[in-house]
Amino acid sequence: MKIKLVILLLVCIACNSNKKKSADVLVVNTIKIDTSDHIITSELDEKQEVTLATIDSVSIKEIKQYIDDELPTIFDYYKQELIEEHSAWSDKLFGRCCSNTDLTFTENLFYKISSNFKNEKYLITNISDTDYSTAYVFKPNTKVKINIQLDLGKSFLSGRYSNKKLLNPNEVIMNPIKLSLINGYVKSKALFYENTRVKEIKVYVNHKYVETVVLMDKPLVQEFKVNAIFKTNDIITLEPISFYKGSKYDDVCISEIQTNLGKTALPGLNKKYNLMELLNKE
Repeated sequence: MKIKLVILLLVCIACNSNKKKSADVLVVNTIKIDTSDHIITSELDEKQEVTLATIDSVSIKEIKQYIDDELPTIFDYYKQELIEEHSAWSDKLFGRCCSNTDLTFTENLFYKISSNFKNEKYLITNISDTDYSTAYVFKPNTKVKINIQLDLGKSFLSGRYSNKKLLNPNEVIMNPIKLSLINGYVKSKALFYENTRVKEIKVYVNHKYVETVVLMDKPLVQEFKVNAIFKTNDIITLEPISFYKGSKYDDVCISEIQTNLGKTALPGLNKKYNLMELLNKE
């Protein structure tokens, strides 16, 4: 009898062990959220790292710095730019405003942004026009790819000291890649929620997949970083793949994407290339 009980106990232990292994397999195929900035997901045969965007407090502080009165909402701050062009300016998003004193080389680096989808009414240029009241718009099923690369033709320097001549193709500009943007249509609170916003974006460098970023459903400036290197001639591609549904429209909107690298490029570039000295040599 005792032998039978021992055998039965061993069988039960084996069964429980198999159940635990099965449960572990199921967990692998679901989303697991931890307390860091990442969600680890797995879809059957591959693990995928997903980065969570965070609030860009630097850009938001800059947007508010020239406005004396405290305004009720971020939408009210955005509107100030329509009243006075630079009153809600962000150096981090757009580059130095109103002064060229002691400019650094990284402030001399700008992005140019393009897309595979052309919207004649809500242009891709709206995403980089330094105007919070405009937006780039597309439909969720459009399979949009937004391409971001250095604008080597835009520079405070020219001739032999232009960015195109100075920077070699293998020059590391960012490591890791950092980017800020304003999700949704932030012309007003009503338009923000009525229109659709981006939820997830796949990030590629030179057409090679790097990470997926989960954006916040907020009208504030947000930022993210992905574990990849960005060099002079590289192309960053953002591919929106999921969305926060608008209460009225299925138009997906993005108001702004950072166009200046002054606060995100490698600081070492400012030692290698002294912009003020180069300007004096021209």
